[in-house]
Amino acid sequence: VCTLHGGEFPRSAEALRQLAGIGRSTAAAIAAFCHGERAAILDGNVKRVLSRAYAMPQQTSEAAAQRALWHLAEALVPDRDVAAYTQGLMDLGATVCKPRNPACGQCPFGDDCRTRGAEDPEGSGPNAMAARPWVAARRKPAAPRRTQRWILLWAEDARAAAPSIWLERRGAAGIWPGLWCLPQFDTHEQALHHAGLLGVVQSHDALAPSTHALTHLDLQLSPLRVRIEPRPAVHEDGGAWFPLRAALELGLPAPVRSLLQGHGPDDDAVIVSGTVGH
Repeated sequence: VCTLHGGEFPRSAEALRQLAGIGRSTAAAIAAFCHGERAAILDGNVKRVLSRAYAMPQQTSEAAAQRALWHLAEALVPDRDVAAYTQGLMDLGATVCKPRNPACGQCPFGDDCRTRGAEDPEGSGPNAMAARPWVAARRKPAAPRRTQRWILLWAEDARAAAPSIWLERRGAAGIWPGLWCLPQFDTHEQALHHAGLLGVVQSHDALAPSTHALTHLDLQLSPLRVRIEPRPAVHEDGGAWFPLRAALELGLPAPVRSLLQGHGPDDDAVIVSGTVGH
């Protein structure tokens, strides 16, 4: 916000989408509620309401369904009272047009709903009363869960009066796109080598590992806390030193934020064999 917008929070949905961690629907919701912009949202509740009310043809893929629903949602946004319309649509999906056992008799749109009273006891057939009616019901085996281990390099300026840490911004692809993060490596040796590029390593402690569950992947995160005397001219594209307080104001992945909040400068590290304790 400070770098791209001069410290002023963006007002339009298009500008908001450029911020890390804000998607198309969230950007539209902020613009509609805060600034009255004529912008369509499309969360799970809204998808369900529109799919049922307009008997949207089922699509064979999520991408095709998204395109059709966005087209309909944008066409329906009124020219005025956008915030009231948006809130009403979200509330309708959350309280009346529920994923299972929708209260059709209480729906203010009931007389015009094209699928009112439809049945789908087996999760097949017309699919109108399914939890996700916009995609044709398909039965497929659950994807096997994978496990990936990351060494998170927590590089800390040993000379700073207040805690200062090194963060690097992640790319646009992969996990946590665009967020600031502790650099990650496959091994402790790789992490320590990278730390040596940032400055002179004084000590390093391994903190207790944790597991962060994603959709089909379990991330085993093992933080390596390294105290460094930074090199005067160290510079790396996409990376920078931040005071800890400032770092917590950035867009951070949830497990990294929890880690930084849970281990202050005076906390004892949990020592793992093969590292230097303090």
